[in-house]
Amino acid sequence: MWQKLTTTALLGLGRSALPDDLRSALLSQGIDPDASPEKALLDGAAVLLRQRQAHSILPAMEQAAPPDLSAERLCSPAAGKALEKILDGTYRLALPEFLKLTAAKNLHVSPAHLPMLLELAVWNPEIRALLEPVAGPRATWLIALNPRWGVPARKTAKNTPPLRMSDEAFNTAGLEFLAQHRDVEKGQAVATLLSTPGYVWSDELVLAMVANFLEWDKRHFSAPAWAVQHYRSMLEAAAFGCDVATCKAFEMEWVAPALDVEYFRRVIAFRREMIEVFK
Repeated sequence: MWQKLTTTALLGLGRSALPDDLRSALLSQGIDPDASPEKALLDGAAVLLRQRQAHSILPAMEQAAPPDLSAERLCSPAAGKALEKILDGTYRLALPEFLKLTAAKNLHVSPAHLPMLLELAVWNPEIRALLEPVAGPRATWLIALNPRWGVPARKTAKNTPPLRMSDEAFNTAGLEFLAQHRDVEKGQAVATLLSTPGYVWSDELVLAMVANFLEWDKRHFSAPAWAVQHYRSMLEAAAFGCDVATCKAFEMEWVAPALDVEYFRRVIAFRREMIEVFK
């Protein structure tokens, strides 16, 4: 099917009709082959490539047909574009927030994004839990075709993450730590905590984290690369965790050659736009 789909997309159909098996395969992925046959073939090749990369399989003709999605409330095209940016790795840490926003609006993610989301859920318990209410009936059908998506990857006791504290306790611990330490060294327990994504950062904690980094940067003219990367991880977690409606920490003027502040501002801008498309 992969060879037939890509060959047809590259060489065209001439005056021939779209083969029935290709037509069925495209329809099963939520792609309308009649709206624009050329675009449908290219979209289908892209979706199939993503499925192959995620170890999925294309449904055969004798397998059960996909569920009817006509009555399903899917995310808007604008939300779909935001999810594309997340899945391509540009804003990967925003995925939990995106899934929470989707669930809050009682929406389902588009079928085209499900294979990659199901693959991520295999390895990430948090994503698995957040994906369940927004995956829709198509996810059950896809898992039946590729059962490995329905089984979480086993983790040894060594790799089991510690229990997470509440956001309030996280902010309290972070503020107390930054008030007592001028330098945040790799290996410190609270420093590791501040690098952990998924927490909601208070404005006060984000401002303290940025101020700590700026002061550290002034004192270290030739800091080791690992130390710079460690601060980058903490600032990235802050940018993805802060309240974009009130946090001003990354909008202040700073001169810190060790890190490009524009990256963190782009994160804030992306999250603001992502939240806006769900209103």
